[in-house]
Amino acid sequence: MSGCNLLTILHTDAYAGVGGSYTYDDALCARIPNSIIVNGEKIVIRITHKRGDTFVMSAAAKNADGTGVDLTGYTIESHIRSKGGVLIAQPAVTITNAQAGEYDLTVADTTGWPITALFMDVQYTAPSSSVESSETLMIIVEEDITV
Repeated sequence: MSGCNLLTILHTDAYAGVGGSYTYDDALCARIPNSIIVNGEKIVIRITHKRGDTFVMSAAAKNADGTGVDLTGYTIESHIRSKGGVLIAQPAVTITNAQAGEYDLTVADTTGWPITALFMDVQYTAPSSSVESSETLMIIVEEDITV
């Protein structure tokens, strides 16, 4: 991934209430999400999730020019943690299209997730053993009304 990359996350969108996508652009290695800057301040991307629903996040690792990172031979990991650092879940990773850099992160059972803000990132380990991580994402866990 050459030190600078794009990560596109597709998930239910906290602002629109429908499916959405966010693209994180660190083409200048600034580690600031594009289009999510308010008065010069970095805003953490927020994803809402209903406790008890299956958590699925589709994502694509991309090079600075927008082309997909070939994930052949890569290891992808992610942890979801509380603000205090307690491990809440380790999503299963399924690479859906290695050449295009596409993969899914899934947690089947979220019934035990606390109703609070959780945090996650995605870590990529290249075949050369170099490691890069995505921006930190905030997951706002809400109570499910229909249980």
